[in-house]
Amino acid sequence: RQVQIAGRTLTRREALVCCTNPYSMIGLPAASVPAGRSEGLPVGLQIIGPRRGEQTVLQAARVVEI
Repeated sequence: RQVQIAGRTLTRREALVCCTNPYSMIGLPAASVPAGRSEGLPVGLQIIGPRRGEQTVLQAARVVEI
């Protein structure tokens, strides 16, 4: 399945990882987690950690995820 974002056609996977991929590619751990709703729409939170900070990112994601 594909989605349109800002006039571009992307696969769902491309749309979901477009914000975390740049950080992963430079060696920083990143996660995007659901963080509630605003005006009925889902809100996500992106967490980016230092190099080799995967455990910190995962711990923060567990605390924030709803």
